[in-house]
Amino acid sequence: MLVNAKVAAIECQGDAFRVAVIKSGGKRPHVLELHSARAEYGDEEDRFEARVAALEGLLNGMKSAPAAYIFCAHCHDAVVRNIVIPFKGQRRVAAAVQFELEPHLAFPIEELLLDFKISGEHDGETDVLAMGLRRAQLEEDLAVLAAAGVVTDAVTLDAAGLTGLWQSVVKGLKGLQAVVHLRDTGAVFVITDGKRPAYFRGLNATAADFREDPVRVAREVQHTLRAFAAQWRGSGDVSSLHLTGADLDEEAVEAFAAALGMPVQVTDLMGALSGGDKAAGADAGTETADAWASCVGAALCAAGGHFALDFKRAEHSWRGGLRGIVAHLMFSSCLGLLLLLCTAFFFHQSALQNDAVAAELRGRVDEVEEEVKKLKTEGVGEGIDMEMFSAPTLLDTLTEIATKMPDNKVKIEEINISAVSRGPWITIRGTAESDDKFKQVFEALRESSLFRVDDEPGRASDGDLTRFTIKASRIVEAADE
Repeated sequence: MLVNAKVAAIECQGDAFRVAVIKSGGKRPHVLELHSARAEYGDEEDRFEARVAALEGLLNGMKSAPAAYIFCAHCHDAVVRNIVIPFKGQRRVAAAVQFELEPHLAFPIEELLLDFKISGEHDGETDVLAMGLRRAQLEEDLAVLAAAGVVTDAVTLDAAGLTGLWQSVVKGLKGLQAVVHLRDTGAVFVITDGKRPAYFRGLNATAADFREDPVRVAREVQHTLRAFAAQWRGSGDVSSLHLTGADLDEEAVEAFAAALGMPVQVTDLMGALSGGDKAAGADAGTETADAWASCVGAALCAAGGHFALDFKRAEHSWRGGLRGIVAHLMFSSCLGLLLLLCTAFFFHQSALQNDAVAAELRGRVDEVEEEVKKLKTEGVGEGIDMEMFSAPTLLDTLTEIATKMPDNKVKIEEINISAVSRGPWITIRGTAESDDKFKQVFEALRESSLFRVDDEPGRASDGDLTRFTIKASRIVEAADE
């Protein structure tokens, strides 16, 4: 289940940082923001401070406040092994992964931060895709994030993010499926069994290598497919392959498919997303738009996707760090809903109270008007300019605004009515779901007989919303002048 929340994922490649902020909850993520920055420094001893400063500047430019931050590490920095656990059960398997993985390593397992995914169960045994990240390298990157004020809720892999995003974009994926994610820094080969990861490894090829020599890349993919088939205990075969992450010409793809001997489908990950066009305008240097896909996918998986990983799992217990993140996001969403309900109840009660106060005020106004008429008959007030008292009442003004700006067209966030003549008498701020609805409301306001609206309102786009600021002055001010 995908939680409806704003999640940010951070990826670093040496001294370069990327941040993607997405809104989850739908079938596909909605891309809210994409930012990148690079640390600039002279001496190596200044590198840490320069990286922190670059990340801080990037974060300060963000408009959204995410509910969680995810760090996206690279598959080429990970150790990946398919191992067999001689029993079943999620809890028992989790406890055994470290001990079963250790004989497959050429260095102490204490140097790794671990996570795993179950790829199948056969004859009372469990097939596990075990993964590890070098603790020293990861802690160096996380120290930069911490110094920049980022509390990292989970650590995942680009392979997981890319594949999770791919599964959300491509329909009808069943059985064994293979995908190669081409990136400027290297390729990632992944095989899935339905929604579960079955195998993955980094390939010694980049997007540029594919364009120059697709046949060589096809040979490496063939070797990887044979290695997978030799250890796979499930059913089915890989009959086709998907390519993502690069702007490829038809000739290179056809040569790759012919050398591979199976159908190949090219998928544009970012182009299929709402807000994905932001990648074309983001500061990505010479990289393709899909260079952002790993960050976007990592944030999506953290909100409850099938490829959710967390190499900080030991800090959250082996029962699952991402469960904690999903619970945290669900709590944040529920808290926001509760706040909205409480706000609605408050305004409902306030409206009832305002109706009672308004009725009482109308009665007092009638009494005052009767008293004024009596005083006029007695000659009181002759020679006094009464125009200054002709401004509309606060209640009339608010009623006029509510009538001209119904909440099914705009949401009013602030109304400021000034007591002095300098500057605008009324300032209204809020949001509209579309520019057309704002124009309808603005034209209705211009017809008001209580105030004169400034012909040039302030407008700015904020995602799918239009934020506006409308200024108005009293009509009686013209007479005052």
